[in-house]
Amino acid sequence: MKNMKKANVVVLSVGEQQYPQDYLGKVIEETDSEVKKMDCNLLGCYTVMNFKNAEAVLEEIKDKKVDLFIVKFVSWHITINAMHILKNFRDVPVLIWGIGGMTDKSGKLHAPAAGAGVTGFVPIIKELGFKYKIVMEKPDEAHRYEDIKDYIHTVSCAKTIKSAKIGLIGYADMGLYACAYDKTGLFKKLGIDIENYDGYIIADLMNQFSEEKVKETMEWIRKTTKAQHEIADAPLERVTRLYLAMKDKADGRGLDAVSVKCVDGITKLGFNPCLAQSLLADKDVSVI
Repeated sequence: MKNMKKANVVVLSVGEQQYPQDYLGKVIEETDSEVKKMDCNLLGCYTVMNFKNAEAVLEEIKDKKVDLFIVKFVSWHITINAMHILKNFRDVPVLIWGIGGMTDKSGKLHAPAAGAGVTGFVPIIKELGFKYKIVMEKPDEAHRYEDIKDYIHTVSCAKTIKSAKIGLIGYADMGLYACAYDKTGLFKKLGIDIENYDGYIIADLMNQFSEEKVKETMEWIRKTTKAQHEIADAPLERVTRLYLAMKDKADGRGLDAVSVKCVDGITKLGFNPCLAQSLLADKDVSVI
């Protein structure tokens, strides 16, 4: 989709101050450095080991527009500290990342109870209605950076869709019940705005373009489109005018996508809209 919006991300590395801070610090630094390379707007990486840390973090981010919290458990963590921050952002999704730990050269396992911290944290997140996902690593497992990237991308997509605007030309293609939709339900769940255009509005707009503009566009179509057979001027002109009408709507209204009622819709004008749709889709607008 054009105008893809990057997610604004805050990373909270949470743990307990009584665990070895040199070890936890190395884990935090290593994993934070990888998150910084990911495709997002990283608003900050913060370490929360006690309530004082939590107060300082909240003061710094309280006025920021956050799209995702990555709560990275590097050890056991007292839930009240992380929740002191998150309770102020209940509409923001939370990616819970449990670090698995590692075995050193001597055979000693360093796994300071991150899993236990996650276990104590998830019930309250669930009870308060947060949207969340859990990524849990096993001891000695490679860090699951790809899972973190995927979720950041999902949040970016959701952010983009929430501000998307779609132009709907006609309604319920082919008269199928499956092609109907609930406009209020769509807005409630995804935040997408739908602008409805009746077929006659598009038909009227098709007739408003000058002969010069239409001929110029027809020449461009013939030069850039490979056709199996020669296309006669009359049907190509109608397709061209439809393309120009839809493009005018898409550009003028800042649409991210256009849906066209084909059967029992635009085809009543005496031609198939597929070529016009394909040309529009080639101009970075999603077309259905």
